Amino acid sequence: MILGANNPELIRLFKRFQKANPEWKLVGFLDNDKTKQHKDFRGYNVVGGSEAIKDEKYKNHYVVNGITRDAITRRDTTLELIEYGARFTNLIHPNVDTEDAILGKGLYIQESVIIQPEAVIRDHVAINGGSIISHETEVGEFSFIAPGCVISGKVTIGNTVLIGTGAVVKPRIKIGEGAVIGSGAVVTKDVEPYTVSVGCPARAIRKVVNE
Repeated sequence: MILGANNPELIRLFKRFQKANPEWKLVGFLDNDKTKQHKDFRGYNVVGGSEAIKDEKYKNHYVVNGITRDAITRRDTTLELIEYGARFTNLIHPNVDTEDAILGKGLYIQESVIIQPEAVIRDHVAINGGSIISHETEVGEFSFIAPGCVISGKVTIGNTVLIGTGAVVKPRIKIGEGAVIGSGAVVTKDVEPYTVSVGCPARAIRKVVNE
């Protein structure tokens, strides 16, 4: 089951995943938007909100959080799933080579992502298409890396970090928990927790709201 009946890429990714892993079946979607519940989403039923996984008929099912609006929402919706007793698996496109990387659970990794050896991807991370996670980099829990990012080697990314589309992070940088890196930013120095950084080179412009 997938939380978030919104992005058609989730379905395409699952179809590719299922070709490589035919024992898996997509039972349906969860969505906390009541206007979507008990309706069709591109051929799949939206069975209810996150609480639906408490239903006896779903107790042996696995869940992936497909929500990538921002890292804080991703964290909060995942924690809600945990509270309801969800069991998590990974939804990783089969063309992503994860050999010699260390992977957590509840991962959502799209097509054409490059994960180099000894990278560490912690639980419930989402990585969108075309991003590069270089060698010995660590990505913290609940973080979201948007499309086309380049994360250089030996970078440390804290929990609940959002890295915007096309951002570049230079080697050995540390990005603090809850930070937001704007689209197209080039990060050349360490980033403080719960700050928003933009530009080239990236600079902090404000604190994160609703941390």
